[in-house]
Amino acid sequence: MAEVGSRALSITFEDTFVYSTVVDDGLNVPRAVTIAFFATAAPDGEQLGERLKEHFTHVPMSEELWLVTAATHRESALSLVDDADLNNRLRRSSALNAIRAITFDVRGTWTEVTDAVTTGAFDVSSAQRWVQTAGLRRLFKDTGALLDAHAGLHYIKPGGKHTRRFIRAAAAVARSAHSNFIAAALLGWASAQNFERIWVDTASITGVGYALGELLHTLDGRPLPRVDSFGGHEGLKDVSFTTKCIALISASTSGELSRAMEGEAVGLDRQRTLFYIGGGTTQNVLCDMSDREGDTDHDLVTPWPSWERGQCPDCENQQNAIVLRGDAFTPVPGLATPVTLVAKYSTADHVAFLNRFFQKGVLSLNRNDNADSSVRRPVSVHLADYVATEEGREKIASRLNRVIPFRTRYIIHADNPDALAIAEIALSLCGEVGLKDVEVIPAKRLRTFEGKLDQGVSLVVAGVVNRGQDLLNISRRLRKLIVGGGDIAYFIGVLRPPSRKMWDQTRSNLEWRTNGGKYPLTHVWYVETESAAEDDSPWTQEADVLLTMKSWLRTETSGDPVEAVLDARVAALSEELSERNAFLNSDHGATEASMDMRLNPNFAFWDKSIGRSAPEATHAEVYFTMSTVLHRARHSQDGKYALFEQPGFGNVLSAENFNRFNDAVIQAALLRAARGRELRYEDLDNESRQMAAIICSSLGNWSDIDQGGAALEFVLALIRGYIQLPGALRLADRHIDSVLKAGDGVTSTEAPLLELALRFLRAKVHDARS
Repeated sequence: MAEVGSRALSITFEDTFVYSTVVDDGLNVPRAVTIAFFATAAPDGEQLGERLKEHFTHVPMSEELWLVTAATHRESALSLVDDADLNNRLRRSSALNAIRAITFDVRGTWTEVTDAVTTGAFDVSSAQRWVQTAGLRRLFKDTGALLDAHAGLHYIKPGGKHTRRFIRAAAAVARSAHSNFIAAALLGWASAQNFERIWVDTASITGVGYALGELLHTLDGRPLPRVDSFGGHEGLKDVSFTTKCIALISASTSGELSRAMEGEAVGLDRQRTLFYIGGGTTQNVLCDMSDREGDTDHDLVTPWPSWERGQCPDCENQQNAIVLRGDAFTPVPGLATPVTLVAKYSTADHVAFLNRFFQKGVLSLNRNDNADSSVRRPVSVHLADYVATEEGREKIASRLNRVIPFRTRYIIHADNPDALAIAEIALSLCGEVGLKDVEVIPAKRLRTFEGKLDQGVSLVVAGVVNRGQDLLNISRRLRKLIVGGGDIAYFIGVLRPPSRKMWDQTRSNLEWRTNGGKYPLTHVWYVETESAAEDDSPWTQEADVLLTMKSWLRTETSGDPVEAVLDARVAALSEELSERNAFLNSDHGATEASMDMRLNPNFAFWDKSIGRSAPEATHAEVYFTMSTVLHRARHSQDGKYALFEQPGFGNVLSAENFNRFNDAVIQAALLRAARGRELRYEDLDNESRQMAAIICSSLGNWSDIDQGGAALEFVLALIRGYIQLPGALRLADRHIDSVLKAGDGVTSTEAPLLELALRFLRAKVHDARS
């Protein structure tokens, strides 16, 4: 079958390449033909027949079969024309009018060698150029030679320009049949040249050079030329083109390499670019794949822009760049783009949300919102306590007053304290405007509700909505109960979906009504945040790490007093974490522990109105900020700042972030909020070295809250990496020893948990190396 995808319209097997096209028969009447090309060994008649049967299931319109081969295989082609096995299979799978045997000479000219009386008069040489071009284009298309970067990625080409697409001709010449076909198409040019060497820009197309040399040798007795790669743009400066030579360029979108070679004394007449997509002249191009005005071939490609370094819009949007290097122009393995967090990742919605709820007790960490579930949410938003205050009640009442339907008859709340608090305000407001007999109904009652809710509007109130699944469930039940005259309206306190797109889909479903129009929906506050029910909560991971450390400790010793510290912390992790106890100070567990991770004034992601009060911030407020900023970076509304994982080419958080945001509490929040491979530096030497230096400094100053307050958080993040937890910190092995050495001065009396963590990390490093 063809190499790429079920839609491929060519077939390659052994040394034979099969494709179809339409040619002009000279009378402006299109003639559909199928070409079976072989330059070396002829295919077996039975095998060719079977493969053609397969091909004709996709291309049933062919009128003729052309067997095209080198002049040295003339007799083999003629034998196939009369082959019984081939003809029997063709009669059952096609309605061919003729089978033509065609040979090409050293100049590449096609000549029919079958009897014209049998096949009908037709000058195949007049159609040769188009038929070869069609084959080259089909080969390019079906082998997937055009690489499209996925969302959030783009390429840096060997010449240094940035682009979203890249031609890699290696895919098009990987099979010998393909190399031979391309070489045959080059004969008309190459046979007129006097050369002893064929230079290619990449070793991946040397097969074309060897095939071209072999055809010239077998068809004309010429000496076999030497074939060498000069390594493209990177290697051009190291090669001297002194001997008689010709050059093959695999592919181009600009012609820059061709012009550079011309400057190295290899004239355009001695060069051929195999595949080209771009503007300008194509005088030395074998196959132009550019979609130009007047072309009707749907396989052609519209040229795309390339940008110089410093002018690339994708880089400006911090999209990941895949560098294409080396002789084969393959992606550089193990490279990722370090991303530095900047102010634009904190949206206006996020700033407004923090301004409203700073120090209001709305945010909490490690909270279990559902008694029936063991999942603890990394960060939770709750309105009940805030709504109970005068300020909170006024804000909710003010918005409700403007939107509450005058026909409100039922208030449906979402079975939680936040929704109930808003429902009570809504009920009070209904009474104030003269709405009587308004009934408050918990959502769970709808499951067994008897009768109809068709006497007015059912106002559905929710405190905090994440993905909106609970609201959708309520909506489905309500739609069955309001048949006959009822309506629905929605009121939400805080809307915190993962993305605008996701919420727009949910909102569309909620607002849709059968008889046209929309059900009204209102929210008071909006902010996009990470999923509210992450299974890999950083505090769940911390508990796993501490319990693993405890099990290991018991194999090393007994009765170590640090066990009590572990037990106390694990117990704390089974409860909600409030105020400033979510992150671990470096002296955690010490008898006279005195450290307190606090934020310094004027936090970069906060408005000045609350920035001055930053030292009073809770760990929940800091973690919420950093996790939301990271979430924005990963999944922004426009998708420009994706931090998603792309094996080998994913983005990482630059180690510079830990210098830029060097408050211990921010460093701790970053370490815990990271996901996937965002802290994986083991294949990034510079980032690993810089991160190791930051950790060493923190460990060397562990007793100073300003310079080393997050030392324990760094070590625990490294441990998570060695026990293969997601989002963990990983350094290159050559840098880990400096970290361990920096922790030599930590004592079990002054920093018991940090000292144990370092011991455990040493053990894990030893195990990994052995």
